[in-house]
Amino acid sequence: MNIEGGRFFYNGVKKCLINRFEHVVVPEIININVSIDGLPLYKGSPSSFWPILVNVHEIPIFSPMMVGVFHGITKPPQLKEYLGPFVEEMNDVIENGIPINNRVVRVRLRAFICDAPARAYIKGVVYFNAKHGCMKCCTVGEHSTHVRTVFFRDSDAPERTDELFRKMAYSDHYREYTPLLQLKIFDVIQDVVVADRLHLIDLGVMRRLLRGWLYGAYGVTTKAQTQEQDNRVKQARPTKTTQIDANSKEKNNQTRDAHDIDENQIDIKSIEP
Repeated sequence: MNIEGGRFFYNGVKKCLINRFEHVVVPEIININVSIDGLPLYKGSPSSFWPILVNVHEIPIFSPMMVGVFHGITKPPQLKEYLGPFVEEMNDVIENGIPINNRVVRVRLRAFICDAPARAYIKGVVYFNAKHGCMKCCTVGEHSTHVRTVFFRDSDAPERTDELFRKMAYSDHYREYTPLLQLKIFDVIQDVVVADRLHLIDLGVMRRLLRGWLYGAYGVTTKAQTQEQDNRVKQARPTKTTQIDANSKEKNNQTRDAHDIDENQIDIKSIEP
């Protein structure tokens, strides 16, 4: 369907769960995790997908299922059009369950798992680098001109609550109304996970440490300096050790293939009369 900013395909929670678990024994009650994020089609492209993914917490071996996906040159401008169908169906699923294998399976919404920008987007609040950007408490940040970021001195600020959030008590924290407030049995503070390994560790602390180990630049760097460092890493040539490792891997693959052939020959002989 066409919505503001692009096109939106909604597959549905019921359809995903019924098709995936049609021939699988599932518990009487299942908890689902929801993940939302933007995905650029290719590097440097303004065009992107914004999928809504779900997975069953009790059966992690099954890959996530795509409930819906938006395509456009920006994220969906209207949260109501993007999240509305999911919220409406999810309320029905929570109340009535889903028929799977001739029995009704009860479904609960466990958590929304997103990175920091997507988390702020779906909740309709200011972003993490704003002075009122903390999603768990009411601490007010301060802007540092030295490190060019917002930091929080107060670690004992009052915690945010679902009740006050729904009453719009945090005026400096809001950006817009979110349809997530219409979800049944959902705590908008506790049920939106704030841990974010990708940005906090992999692209945060670890990237800073790697740059420090390589270039001795543990402090603040300009954008141009950061780009130059990244380019130097990309242009680095493979070392002799890398070539030796590649040769060793190739030999191991050849040996394993030969071993597999021998096993196949043994199996074929064993079934001959």
